[in-house]
Amino acid sequence: MAEEPRKPKKMTTQQLTYAVHSLEQAFNNIAAAIGNDMAQVMNVLGGMLRHLDLLVDIKCPDCGTELSHPKMDGVPMPTECPACGGKLNLDEEE
Repeated sequence: MAEEPRKPKKMTTQQLTYAVHSLEQAFNNIAAAIGNDMAQVMNVLGGMLRHLDLLVDIKCPDCGTELSHPKMDGVPMPTECPACGGKLNLDEEE
């Protein structure tokens, strides 16, 4: 006679809480690692663009936030400050 497979036992609330906490920690660690890698890539890319004189610095006249943006065909220049939403005076920068 073949035995029927056992049904898995239900997890207790404590076990579920621990499992969810462990998953949350794992996702946080993965997100931090990806964020660090992206920051390194952006630093290298920004350095290369600045070295090739393909990076323009823009200062928001409203809040003073400094932005760096690539001077490349197909990459539209920003018209609003991402920090305050103020209008950027791009004509004065050039």
